[in-house]
Amino acid sequence: MKIRNTILFAMMAMFGLASCEMKEELWGNKTNPDEVGLLNVGVAVSSFVNDVPVSTKANADIPVSSPISAEGYKIELLNADGSTAQSFIYESDMEPVEVPAGDYTLYAHMDEEFKDEMDEPYYGGRESISIKKGITTEASVTCKMENTKIQINYPDTFLQTFKTWTIVITDNKGNSVTFTQADVNPDAIYWRIGEDVKTITVNVTATVKGTGERVSDSRNISKPADSDSEYWLGNDALTITVVPGDETPVDPDQPAEPDDPDTDPDIPEDPDPTPDPEPDPTPDPDPDDSSTVSGIEIKVEGIFGDKAEDVAVEVPTTPGNDDTTGDNDDTQNPEPEEPGDEEEQPDEDTQAPTLSGEYLTKTAQIDKAAETLPKIKIDMNVPNGIKSVEVKATTSDEVLGGIFKEMGFMTGDGVDLVTETDLGGLFSLPELKSTSYTFELRSDIAEFLTIGNHSFTVKVTDQEDLSISGTLKIEVTDSSAK
Repeated sequence: MKIRNTILFAMMAMFGLASCEMKEELWGNKTNPDEVGLLNVGVAVSSFVNDVPVSTKANADIPVSSPISAEGYKIELLNADGSTAQSFIYESDMEPVEVPAGDYTLYAHMDEEFKDEMDEPYYGGRESISIKKGITTEASVTCKMENTKIQINYPDTFLQTFKTWTIVITDNKGNSVTFTQADVNPDAIYWRIGEDVKTITVNVTATVKGTGERVSDSRNISKPADSDSEYWLGNDALTITVVPGDETPVDPDQPAEPDDPDTDPDIPEDPDPTPDPEPDPTPDPDPDDSSTVSGIEIKVEGIFGDKAEDVAVEVPTTPGNDDTTGDNDDTQNPEPEEPGDEEEQPDEDTQAPTLSGEYLTKTAQIDKAAETLPKIKIDMNVPNGIKSVEVKATTSDEVLGGIFKEMGFMTGDGVDLVTETDLGGLFSLPELKSTSYTFELRSDIAEFLTIGNHSFTVKVTDQEDLSISGTLKIEVTDSSAK
């Protein structure tokens, strides 16, 4: 195993060295001074969407957006293929910058890692520019929120009705966020949605207090018809409210019971000599009636960055692919329990996958000079059996990022450790249909990480297609270098 690791890391190191040499060859300080122009750039930040409360349409107290300074933002000049031709840090009083002549996309953004899930908004903006030889080009760009603000709202009726729940919001391209009963007053999440996404799906599954009845709903959310784009591009804010459905009402269109065919309406009936006893005017209530619900309702309000409205508007939704209707039908009339069977019944709380780990809630600190490294891991409990365990990586190191991308950790849904069995030299691999697994960054991998910030997002999906994800955030330093 050690030999396999050594070979793999040597290959990674060679790839990194080759990348460095290639960058030096292409973008080293070899600019022909006769083929340059000057770029004078101004950067502004619009925080309008994030500053508007979206909890209710009736809230008329809209705060005035405080301007955010773009001081310290990173400016990248991108080539047509997306590679970075030149970058520098923005200062409001900076002098024009010398840039090779050519056409670029100017990308101004916060000088920090843009993660799939964040606690704060991430601002950035793009403009196309053309640098002419010997000419000063004036350019300005306004940075807007590049992620989408998601706020979950639990009314009292929901909290009083349901014991447990799992809410999964997905862009159907491998990116998802999950909410559970572990936090009944969650803060807003700033979510990075994948490219070319037209529909966001919200899946809710919950168990009713007392009865253990399982109900669910799934809704698709699309951009309003009058938006600038049908794609979700960030700079939007959504408040998603979940409420219990009412008891199923009597259908007024249901036909009444047919008359007795043996009864002639023109001939009066003979009185029944032995009439049925009068019904009890106060029958005992069904103890389960008080907690019976017809399902879950998902309501969505939104603020959209390409619209001028400053009050949250109701967002129409369409039914999603909810395959749990059968579960609802089964639990509407549960089988009576035999005495003593309680211990043999499945625990509703453990049906969906769960994650635990010290570094799911805080950043792991790795000091290159330390003798021991922290144990960085995620423990997974998967009662329905593992279907996939997908791992995506991010890093502040461009060379290491190229290695991760080459290995598949930064593209698409990342790498599925269930099917990618050749990664056994890096991780202990999960087994298909296993009910538990521990994802751990071994010490030799941790030592390989460069100084800077890195993250590994792990998403486990079970055989019932229920999933949950968590992110290990890592900061690497070297105290001996000080």
